[in-house]
Amino acid sequence: MALSVHPEAGKEELRIHVQPRCSGYFFPRSAGFSKCTNQTSDVMKKKTDIEAELQDLSCLYNITRELASSGDISECLEKSMEILSSYKDMENGTVSIVNPVTGKLEIEVAYGITAEGRKRGKYKIGEGITGRVVATGEPIIVPHIAEEPLFLNRTRSRGDIKNQNRSFLCVPVKDGKQVIGALSVDRVYASGLDDQAHKDLQFLTV
Repeated sequence: MALSVHPEAGKEELRIHVQPRCSGYFFPRSAGFSKCTNQTSDVMKKKTDIEAELQDLSCLYNITRELASSGDISECLEKSMEILSSYKDMENGTVSIVNPVTGKLEIEVAYGITAEGRKRGKYKIGEGITGRVVATGEPIIVPHIAEEPLFLNRTRSRGDIKNQNRSFLCVPVKDGKQVIGALSVDRVYASGLDDQAHKDLQFLTV
């Protein structure tokens, strides 16, 4: 707060200037309050980011614990897909492995997909999104599966995908430097494909 005296028409007038303090509210005509609101938004964003990172760590911890405690690798992987669904809203978690006899990709584990759907989920190397990930060794994000001709939907686990705003994330599974399969999930991003999708893809490659 500052005090000043201004002569006006032969008189002295006392004017009080008050510097606005941060209250978290936004007043359009006040630059001070606008700045305060921006600071509040930044704090809230950082808080949200920290919460997301903690959730990721909890998810990784539970998956690691499953891997360490289970002797059956298929059971362990299926439980891991269930954890991804619970913590990350990732649906239809699937692990496909190259069959050394046929040379085709076959579903080893799938959470939320029927036995019939698993049998249908076979791909040649380079075929469809999953086959291409195995062929190139590079992860792929499909923003909208309904608009992607390479997305074959052979498991038919999603029903009619035409009106679904569903994204598909697929990453390679490696044994050392050799690609032996792929891990894929579905996820719906309410605001469209954003930075969170790329974070999710990075998370799956861990």
